[in-house]
Amino acid sequence: MDIRALLKDRSGALWVGNAVSCILEDEDGQLWLSTNKGLAQFRPTSGQFRNFSVADGLPGDDLTGWSARFRSERGEMFFGGYSGAVAFHPREVRDQTSVPRIVLVQTPFRCITSVRGRQHLTAPKQASVGAA
Repeated sequence: MDIRALLKDRSGALWVGNAVSCILEDEDGQLWLSTNKGLAQFRPTSGQFRNFSVADGLPGDDLTGWSARFRSERGEMFFGGYSGAVAFHPREVRDQTSVPRIVLVQTPFRCITSVRGRQHLTAPKQASVGAA
């Protein structure tokens, strides 16, 4: 087994990662792990993981490479890897709790298709999807 990350937390526990590039502990004792699948938050007291990816705003999934991580005196965390870098304060990370409403509206879009060198203009669609 190749060991890629080590962290001794405030309680003295030693955390070892082999599929994890970097580990940082936040002010609340939660661990943040950079992986090739994004960023993960681990709560040692409950054993729960929460994963973050491109869909959550990361620059890419692969935050491994170069063991790039830093925690500032203010608690802000920085991770970097092959997909770019991310900076955040763990206490400011919130769950997305609301789902935007969907509204159908009329649009003026037309579709131009080409069949054997001839262009055809089709009628506009009567609806499209947008957020309210």
